[in-house]
Order: sequence, then structure tokens, then C-alpha cells
Amino acid sequence: MITKNINKIKELFTLENVSETFSTVNNFALATTENVAVKGINTVSEWQNTLDKAIKNGLAFNAQKQEVIFDALDSGKVVLVKNVSKVTKRFSKK
Repeated sequence: MITKNINKIKELFTLENVSETFSTVNNFALATTENVAVKGINTVSEWQNTLDKAIKNGLAFNAQKQEVIFDALDSGKVVLVKNVSKVTKRFSKK
């Protein structure tokens, strides 16, 4: 088995076939490199889209929670102002 492979390799690299063999190897390398680059770019693009959606959803969620917190603070402020008025009336000197 190994001898067959070695003989095939020797046939490919004879003086008559060297130019053709290197051309074939070069074409294979270029095609493989191009496929790897295209797949890598596509994968990065998919991840970028996924991360973009996640960031947008996270910001929308944070904005919603911030509104809830500010509404709670506003309602608490109203209650506090009413209570402070009552307390100051009760303890004020007459």
C-alpha cells in the first residue's frame, strides 16, 4: 500500500510532469484557501448578526426596566412628599 502511494508520488514528480503537478497543486491550494476564507467570513457574519440582535434586545430590556424603576421612584417621591408634609405639620410649633 505504501509502495503504491510512493510510486504515484514519483510519477507525479517526474521532470515531464513537474510543471503540471505544481499547477494542479497550486490550483487546489487556491481553491481550498478561497473556500476556507469564504466560510470564515460567512461564519463571522452570522455571529455578528446574532450578537447585534442580542445587544439590541438587551438594550431594549434595560430601557424597559429603567422605565419601571423611574416610575417606581416617581411614585415613591410623591408618597414621601405627602408624608413629609404631614409629619412637619404634626411636629411644627404652634
